[in-house]
Amino acid sequence: MQAALNKRYPEEPKALEEFITPWHEEGLAVGLARGRREGLVEGLERGVQKGRQTLVLHLIRKRFGRIPPGVRQAVQALPARSLLELGAALLDMSSLEELHSWLKAHETSEGPSDRE
Repeated sequence: MQAALNKRYPEEPKALEEFITPWHEEGLAVGLARGRREGLVEGLERGVQKGRQTLVLHLIRKRFGRIPPGVRQAVQALPARSLLELGAALLDMSSLEELHSWLKAHETSEGPSDRE
């Protein structure tokens, strides 16, 4: 950065650097903090999503003995709110047909990134 400043402004490189450097450093600090915060939020959301998927798949396995082909993928494609709804609905389901009907009725193109 110093070389570019010296070339562009040979008469005032030190003064210009002293003016620009604090802004540059502040911008970097703000950007890093924002990136960390967004990364933390995204990581937490993924963890919650994975936990809900694991619980729902466990409930399906306990209720029906095995997870039918395609059900795992359908569950993993559900948004977070739908996973909670499915977990509650599983308590009242008595057949795989009911599970398939529920999944069909709740298919979504939003995928697992849907927030609660």
